[in-house]
Amino acid sequence: TYADQLIKGFLGDESFKSKRVAAVAPGLNDPTDTMLPQAPLSSLLFPGHKNTLRVGFYRNPDTITMSNEQKVAVLDGLIVEDLRRQTPLDFFDATKLLLATRNWAPTAPNTLEVFPFADRDPLLIENLPHILVVSNAPEFKLDELIIDTQKSSKVKIVFVPNFDKVRK
Repeated sequence: TYADQLIKGFLGDESFKSKRVAAVAPGLNDPTDTMLPQAPLSSLLFPGHKNTLRVGFYRNPDTITMSNEQKVAVLDGLIVEDLRRQTPLDFFDATKLLLATRNWAPTAPNTLEVFPFADRDPLLIENLPHILVVSNAPEFKLDELIIDTQKSSKVKIVFVPNFDKVRK
């Protein structure tokens, strides 16, 4: 598969393999549930990953706690696109709105399907991440958002484009 070739090629590089862990989260067009939060992709889709590098499989959206206690959130940009279609905001400002409102999917359940939860809402952002990685962005961009100047809550945002579309 393409994903397996990617892991064996670029991600399988020795310098990368010895120092990094790859986080893999699904998008709305991937072979997993379409309801949010999406279940992690099956490791069976990446048969060569065990021999080449450490890979963690996460939900969409999800928050990963790193070894230094920093929290990194991952989010598919198609969720942002859904919000953008219903507001005058561009992709980047719509992403910041998600953080400011502390809600990963404010358009759900109207335009995005979600699993019902009785005890808690996993799409609410209880603790802001230190870093947010958003896939399927229109272009690569680094940004940050300061939520509360009193507590200096700053979120660094990494926008990662859809490489099939930008070809870079």
